[in-house]
Amino acid sequence: MNHPQKPDPRSLEAIINVEVDVWRVKDSPDLVGNTPTGHYKFTLDHDVVHVDAPGISTRINYRLTKDAIARGFSFTAAFTNDYKFQLRGPYLECSTPGIAEKDRYDTIWFLHSNTHASLISVSLQVRDSQVPDHTVAYDPQITNTPGD
Repeated sequence: MNHPQKPDPRSLEAIINVEVDVWRVKDSPDLVGNTPTGHYKFTLDHDVVHVDAPGISTRINYRLTKDAIARGFSFTAAFTNDYKFQLRGPYLECSTPGIAEKDRYDTIWFLHSNTHASLISVSLQVRDSQVPDHTVAYDPQITNTPGD
């Protein structure tokens, strides 16, 4: 009798989804900006993403909310200071029907190997369609505990 081979736990993937909302401060006078210029307000439902799945690759999805997309925002790139080389990516995707125009991405994701305890800063680059050739950045963090 043949038994299926047990999957290698390191090949399994955990997923962490992070919703990202963006506003132009000038459009909402009650908002206070949290970017260097103060012209934009970013909110994330996870201010710091913590990866704690030892030996399992974790996919971290940063996804713009439908409201942010309706306001004309899209991802263009991301940068990291990952000196332990635990992140693969960034990978840009368009998962929202109706915005599949050229260079309009609502999702940016990384695959995190969780091999060394560290703090990683990520710089999410977002395009504002109301301001030609303008990109704004927001810098969330990723921490991780690889376990024993």
